[in-house]
Amino acid sequence: MDKTAEALLGELRLLEGAREPAVLDIDQIDGLERIFEISLPDDVLALLAARSTHLLKTWNLALERVADNCEQAWRDLYADDARAYERGQYPTGPIRDREWLYARGPFCLGRRWDGTLLLMPRRTQADDSTVLKVWREGSERERPLVDVVRDEVDQLRLLVESHHAVNGGSHRAGPSVIPLAAQRFVPRLIRKLPADETRRLERRVRHATFGDGTVVAPRGRDATRDEHRKLAVRFDDGETRVLLSRYVQYLD
Repeated sequence: MDKTAEALLGELRLLEGAREPAVLDIDQIDGLERIFEISLPDDVLALLAARSTHLLKTWNLALERVADNCEQAWRDLYADDARAYERGQYPTGPIRDREWLYARGPFCLGRRWDGTLLLMPRRTQADDSTVLKVWREGSERERPLVDVVRDEVDQLRLLVESHHAVNGGSHRAGPSVIPLAAQRFVPRLIRKLPADETRRLERRVRHATFGDGTVVAPRGRDATRDEHRKLAVRFDDGETRVLLSRYVQYLD
């Protein structure tokens, strides 16, 4: 990921006083990429992982809002076709069906209150910083993602400084804060376990040979044969062993 973008996202979170870790659910990302037939580059993933309240307010930019933003972008860009589609008529323009929209339509990361769209190209260069397209009222211009983030950081910095000035305090946020922010911003992908998986973790089990232990992680998944599920168990003797679930007895 571009180091400048990383530092700016870190400063953005620092200015907001963000305390939650910068994480994304890998299953949500996989689902989004599968539905829209797109591969999200690292800097876009980092942008979503930042979970910035400022970007949510200004651009409606959040992982949970992407699908809604795309729907609205389709209506803005293909207004006549969208209306025909909603009336059940066969469109004559680019929009042919819902599958086409997901697979070929514009991928919209954010949408501002004035109708400005923040569009991501479906094909990006892995080695380059992502270049976004900013669309408004029929006109379109390209802007590197890092420049879009820099504008938002500058805007938020001014808001914070104005707030402190009005309240008699002072706040300095400039280049000196960026290295610290960059260190603090470490986006991560995680996998949220379903309720039944979470319940299995840290449960006490008993093995005929190794004795009692605690389940620390599931290994693999078999929806039809639960007895074939592998479990990592930390036994009371201090050893962690991986074995099939059918060989243990749950104690709780």
